[in-house]
This record gives sequence, C-alpha cells and structure tokens, in this order.
Amino acid sequence: MASRAGNRQYSVDRVLRPARAASVTVLVVAEDTSFGEECGRVLEEDGFAVMHARHSGHALLACLSGRPTDILIAELSMADGSGPALAERLKRHSPNLRSLFLAPAGTSGHQDGNVLVRPFTGADLLDRVYGCLISSRQAS
Repeated sequence: MASRAGNRQYSVDRVLRPARAASVTVLVVAEDTSFGEECGRVLEEDGFAVMHARHSGHALLACLSGRPTDILIAELSMADGSGPALAERLKRHSPNLRSLFLAPAGTSGHQDGNVLVRPFTGADLLDRVYGCLISSRQAS
C-alpha cells in the first residue's frame, strides 16, 4: 500500500465517519501478513473493528467465531481460491456481507466499485470501504 498523505481528505464527510465505523467489523484476508496488518491499521485508525486472516480457511473460522462480519476485504485471487468465492461462502453466515477485492497492479477490466487495484493509499482504501457502507444503505 502506498503511504498516506499526512493531511487526509476523503470524499465522505470526516465528521460522520467515526460514528459509522464504530459498529462495523471488517475481515481482512491477505496472504502477505504485513500488507494485511497495514490495511487493518488504516481501518482501525478510522474506528473500524478489524479481524485478520491469511487464507480462506482462517477467514471462515474468523467469521464464525468473531463478531458478525460486515465487510470482507480479500485478494481477488488467492492461493486457496478467489475472493468472490470466499465472499459467497461467508454470506451463508453473514448475509449482509459487503465485499471489496484487491487486485495486483496492472490488472485491467475491473471497473467495479468493489475492486481496488494496487498500488493504493490508505485514503483510497477508506473511500472504498465507506463506499461499501453507503451503497448497502442505499440498497436497503
């Protein structure tokens, strides 16, 4: 993840963010532990509860044993499956789960709002996560 600017500015109102984030649990699934921890740190600084997993099996266990999972952040393609396939499995236990998938640099053809291509900043990550929350509230 690219480093964040010291003076963060986001497209979502900063005043409302902590209140929205306080009750939201995010599950970060990343084979690269340091990358997953950095994503988690950015989210925790903004008030999210974060769980970590290194692969799909750990993600399923975390989802079953932890707080209800609101947002899944996972690699688009992982050694033990795909992020979208994992999301479908987790939705059996967390039906309102929203997903954000991370793709490697140079990945094309993913214009969806739920795919974030590397490199990205902490602000990019937060904007997409809040986008997941906003779109799910508009759909309800």
